[in-house]
Amino acid sequence: MLISPAKILVANPNYDRSEEVLSLRRNGDSLQFESDTDVDVLEIDDDERRTLARHQYRPHSPVQQEENVYYIGLLDILQRKIVVDELAEFVASKPFEYFQEEFDKFPYGLTRPHNEARKPDNVAKNRYQGIYAYDDTRIKVKGGKNDYINANFVDGFLKRNAYIASLGPMKKQMGDFGIFWKMIWQHKVERVVMVTNLDEEGKTKCEKYWPDVDDTKAYGDVLVKGITEDVYAEYTRRTFKMTHGSNCRTLHHLHFTAWPDKGIPEDVTALIEFRQRVMRVQTKLDGPTLVHCSAGIGRTGTYIALDILIHEGEAEGAVEIQGCVLNMRRNRVNMIQTVEQYEFLHRALVHALTIDCAPVAANQFENYVSETGQQQREKQFNLLMSISQHMVPEEQDNMTRNKSLKNKNRRGADIPGDEYRPRLQVLSGTGDYINAVYIDSLTTKRHYIAAQSPLPGTVVDFLSLVYQEDCPCIVSFEQTQESKDVGMYYPADNQVLSRGDFTVSSFKMDEQMNNCVLRRLVVENKKNGGHKKTVTHISYADWEQDKSVPNSPANFIQFIHNVEKLASEGTNRGPVVLHCLDGAMKCGLFSVVSTLLQKIAIYHEVSVVNAVRKVMARRHGAIAAQDQFDFCYECVLQYIRSFGIYYNFAPL
Repeated sequence: MLISPAKILVANPNYDRSEEVLSLRRNGDSLQFESDTDVDVLEIDDDERRTLARHQYRPHSPVQQEENVYYIGLLDILQRKIVVDELAEFVASKPFEYFQEEFDKFPYGLTRPHNEARKPDNVAKNRYQGIYAYDDTRIKVKGGKNDYINANFVDGFLKRNAYIASLGPMKKQMGDFGIFWKMIWQHKVERVVMVTNLDEEGKTKCEKYWPDVDDTKAYGDVLVKGITEDVYAEYTRRTFKMTHGSNCRTLHHLHFTAWPDKGIPEDVTALIEFRQRVMRVQTKLDGPTLVHCSAGIGRTGTYIALDILIHEGEAEGAVEIQGCVLNMRRNRVNMIQTVEQYEFLHRALVHALTIDCAPVAANQFENYVSETGQQQREKQFNLLMSISQHMVPEEQDNMTRNKSLKNKNRRGADIPGDEYRPRLQVLSGTGDYINAVYIDSLTTKRHYIAAQSPLPGTVVDFLSLVYQEDCPCIVSFEQTQESKDVGMYYPADNQVLSRGDFTVSSFKMDEQMNNCVLRRLVVENKKNGGHKKTVTHISYADWEQDKSVPNSPANFIQFIHNVEKLASEGTNRGPVVLHCLDGAMKCGLFSVVSTLLQKIAIYHEVSVVNAVRKVMARRHGAIAAQDQFDFCYECVLQYIRSFGIYYNFAPL
């Protein structure tokens, strides 16, 4: 189907207006242009394929229409400007269909000239059909056969060419990656933001274009040496020394690893905190930030839009989300590629701009707590509780189904979905369900399992979990196993307990730790050839059963350190199992405080709000009371003060 040429007037209050011409036709699920350019060597991006499947043909819906002339005017954008103070209520009031309808109004496909990308010598440098660099914003890399690379400048908030949005490097398009590193050098890039994994769901999204630590490689005429690599649960931070001739520079490579293919991040806090880490990187040359995923439009566009709009919201107290997307699409095709990414952007802005979530330096934390006061913390907590946790429909259905398993869930327990729930090995036809979820620490994915204390009828399930997950430690927040509502999963000291295919032996440990009772459990699986695993069992005695917080922040901090020490000394390498009555209240507080202590120790700064929300994304009932939220602040203060010289802390 041939589309009549249409004028698109894209409004930007900061820059010049211009008219661009769109002329393309759609054939099946690929884009074909008026020329006879051979694009057989190109792939179709997965997000683009899904868009085409949903819309056999979808031109942008006009804000105003006058016989094939579509105008998206400045007045329309200004009318959509959202005051930050009203942002949370605005987003909460909109159903998914609202975002779908608004997203469908954006100009779609290639709307500006892209002649260089279509030249025979350059076609193979474009990985995906329909994703080409526009001529007037494309990055030019000098010194080669030609200067084309599939990358564009993108304007930032009140700043021209603040970003480079690039195709993810692959040898098929970039050879030895020399052109990519030459682009970094020539355009004075000091920060690369990578928002894809190398491989996802069996497909290569990007290839490794950097050297290992202490390794040096030549990429064209740029020599690159790996200096550092710090791996965290949600991202990896690398630094490289680049040498070109007699000149040297440092490149910071920040690689976000928590964005699943064909989806969005689990919760907005992960990407917001990642952006905060990017912002902490010191640069000298004022060059653009290079951002790439695989195609360089979907995740790349979402990250750039988030950065632009946070700057705008902080500076002006209002955001023009629609205008931001339109401006980005003038710079590079289809920036923000799916409606799910567009909705995610809105939710991320609510958290970033309406809740006080910026990290506070350790040497300023005591003043921060004093200046904000109890009233402000209550406001923080109420805002946090008012923002509903986002859940895809499939996961909502999973939660509803799991809630119906009455014999597997204690009354009032926190009910998980399936996305982050351990799956039991099906041994007796009882299914794979257990009321437990994986929780990440700062540095390690699935470092903890937050579980419901076993019911009398789920003891075998609980032992199966401990055994199959190769857990080094069990942390119990129950004062006793003698409650009729808690299943006994270990015997008295020097005795043996038999449950299903498992036998458990218990031995009191000689090591003494304040407020802790330590045991060594030997768990044997009779169906696995009698193989035994030794697990350290830790009961915490300084938390009264009917209280929502422990008795002492200092004792709780020491307890967390003890758990990590014992887990690291064990022979098993799996996650630490935490359990409490509902699987959320006490396990959640432990997980949050543990993460906060790690962040102070590593980053020398912390955001309590972010740590709480991240755990709540998986255990919705975690930190359900104001006193638990306040206790998190008390633990951070206690930890900082324990150093005595906390004023020497400085953000990394």
